[in-house]
Amino acid sequence: QWLRNQLGQKEQEQANRHGVDPYELLTRQAQQVGPGCEGLFFLPYLTGERCPYPDANARGAWIGLTVRHTRAAMIRSLLEGVTYGMCDALRIIEAMGLNVRAIRLSGGGARSRFWRQLQCDIYSKPVAMVAAEEGPAYGAAILAGVGIGWWRSVPQACRAVVKQVETLTPDRVKGRDYARRHRQYQRFYMSLKQEFENLGSLA
Repeated sequence: QWLRNQLGQKEQEQANRHGVDPYELLTRQAQQVGPGCEGLFFLPYLTGERCPYPDANARGAWIGLTVRHTRAAMIRSLLEGVTYGMCDALRIIEAMGLNVRAIRLSGGGARSRFWRQLQCDIYSKPVAMVAAEEGPAYGAAILAGVGIGWWRSVPQACRAVVKQVETLTPDRVKGRDYARRHRQYQRFYMSLKQEFENLGSLA
C-alpha cells in the first residue's frame, strides 16, 4: 500500500481511468529490471519489524542506490525486499521442524503472476494461487465450519473448499542467486541495528 500511495500515484490515476489494478501497472515496471536490481536493496521495515527481528526501531531503507537506478529498479527492489522478509519468517517456521512443501497465496498481491514467481524463486518452493480473494476471512470461515462440525478436521475442510488456480515452480538458478542476495539483505539489518536505535532517539 505504501508503494501505491507514495510511488504509484500516476499508476493509481491510470488504473482509475481504465478500470485496472494499480499494482499490475507497478509490477509491469518492475519486470523491466533483472533480479537483484543491479545491486539495489530495500529494507521494508517501514513500521518497525516484528519477525524475525522484534525491533520497533527498525526503519526502511534503500541501500546501494546510484544514478543509474531507475524508478522501475526501486519498485522491484521493494518487492524483493518484502519477499526476503517473508522468507525470513518462512525459515523460522521450518526451523521449528515444520515441513513446508508449498506456499499458497491469496488476495491482492497474489494477483500479480510476476510477484508470485518472484516469491516462488526466493522461497525455492512451489507457489500456488488459491481461488479466494480474502485469505484471512476464508480461513476464519473454514475454522468456523470445523468448529460447528461441518468437517471433522481442518485438513478435510481445506481439501473440500480450497481450490488452486495456478501453481508455479521455482527457477533453481535464480533461486541460488536470490539466496546469495538474501544473505546480504540479512547482513544489512545486523549492521544497521544500532544505527536504527540511534535514529529513534533523534526522531
